[in-house]
Amino acid sequence: MKQIIIDETSSGKKLFRFLQQRILTEMRNCDIFRVIRQGKIKINGRKKPQDYTLQNGDEIRIYLPDDLILPKNVKPKYEGVSTRLDILYEDERIIVINKPAEMPVHATNNDHRHNLTDMVRAYLYKNSPYGLLFEASPCHRLDTNTTGVLIFAKTQESLNRITSIFRERSCRKIYNAIVLGNIEDNIVICSDIDTSENSQNKVAVSNLSVRTDIPPEYSGCVTIVSPKKFDGQTTFCEIELLTGKKHQIRAHLQAIGHPLVGDQKYFTAKSQKFSDEHGIRTYMLHCAQIELPEYGEFIAPLPNWSM
Repeated sequence: MKQIIIDETSSGKKLFRFLQQRILTEMRNCDIFRVIRQGKIKINGRKKPQDYTLQNGDEIRIYLPDDLILPKNVKPKYEGVSTRLDILYEDERIIVINKPAEMPVHATNNDHRHNLTDMVRAYLYKNSPYGLLFEASPCHRLDTNTTGVLIFAKTQESLNRITSIFRERSCRKIYNAIVLGNIEDNIVICSDIDTSENSQNKVAVSNLSVRTDIPPEYSGCVTIVSPKKFDGQTTFCEIELLTGKKHQIRAHLQAIGHPLVGDQKYFTAKSQKFSDEHGIRTYMLHCAQIELPEYGEFIAPLPNWSM
């Protein structure tokens, strides 16, 4: 028999997911469902359903052989993973990173050394006493070449709450960008965005309109662009993202004829020529600020963009 006391890092997680990801990692899903049904997993002395939400202080007792219930050995996974992070803020609930360019948030091709999620988990594994019953998870996404504020939750409760805040659009997200051409006035870009992608891994913009205000009760995607400086060829902009569809800023800017400088996916013939002439291969988009109710305001300094 193994006893586990749930702390705040795992409070809010579903029983099945907790067992699957952290404790019974060698068992098939159907076998985990079966032992839950059979009452071999008890919470506070009682049998609970697979979708029971774990609470801080819950006592889990697992009546299985020890070789089945020992937690996965995660140490080899994080050995050799860099923990050199630009940390903007950290407390017991969250850690906020200033994401560099050319760095994916999640592992690709099972490469656990070159992605921020595993770097954050390695950092916490090596430096925090909280353990790995809950592995820190990103609360939102930034594309590989987008820089700036990226928030990771260190507890299930914070992950649930922050993702809910993003979903409800009750936070404020400010980006900086350099786009091709002259945007003279503040504009509001409205459209639908199909994120099912195509063969080029691009989203599709439809029902596009460029306005000076947000239509009443509008349910589509909204990007607010405020030009700050025009240098004769490009405009430095502040962008407020009211919704958060995949590639939204990049797709919206291309759709209005002002793509991000250096964007190799969402471009026009003019922007491609400009980027080639200046040897720019990485688009210039930076998540400068996120204001998150209950958690605070996080600001990342502008990267050194050289043209």
